[in-house]
Amino acid sequence: MSRPLRVWLLQSPEKYFSVVPVFLKALRKTKYFDGFYVATEKTVWLGTDCWVIDLKKDNGWSNNIIKTLEYVKEDVFFMGCEDHILTDFDETLVDAAFWAVKYIDDIGCVRLTHKPRIPLDTDDPISPIGRSYLYYVSLQPTIWKKSYLEKIIRPDETAWEFEILGSGRAQFIRDVNACCVRKTIFNYKNLMEKGVLAERDDYVKIHG
Repeated sequence: MSRPLRVWLLQSPEKYFSVVPVFLKALRKTKYFDGFYVATEKTVWLGTDCWVIDLKKDNGWSNNIIKTLEYVKEDVFFMGCEDHILTDFDETLVDAAFWAVKYIDDIGCVRLTHKPRIPLDTDDPISPIGRSYLYYVSLQPTIWKKSYLEKIIRPDETAWEFEILGSGRAQFIRDVNACCVRKTIFNYKNLMEKGVLAERDDYVKIHG
């Protein structure tokens, strides 16, 4: 059996695009990811491992993602905000989360970063999130089943609205769980300040 492709999906309007090359460089350095879907209205070449989806214009976060999903061939993929620049990750545990999303029917997504405030239902390394949690689904780095995301995403929502309203919709899908790792396995730093690449030591915040 061939190894399923590990791909990352992101959208980036041209005005925020300065972070994308840094984002891709960090992920490529791991040699773990096989390809990237990038939705943008910017005309750009990002490499042979990158599929650029031409948005023509920025239609807003959820509309851009919905458009991109039309082109995604894989049934499982990674997604997170493009300012989450990878610093390090545990490949073995990330792979375990990937296989869980791909082959366990009642797992719709696995969030790869953990915070103590996230209520987890079990003591397992990968646990369902308590359904009352406000951010039941999140744009923290996450592995998604395409079919699960398609059920909860809606047009004309900002990223923040998706996290709140999408969480509400996901909480009612009783036969599929949003899950989270018990310890952070994807560490990143935030390099965007008001939409512009910012690498100042007094701004960058390390998470995880």
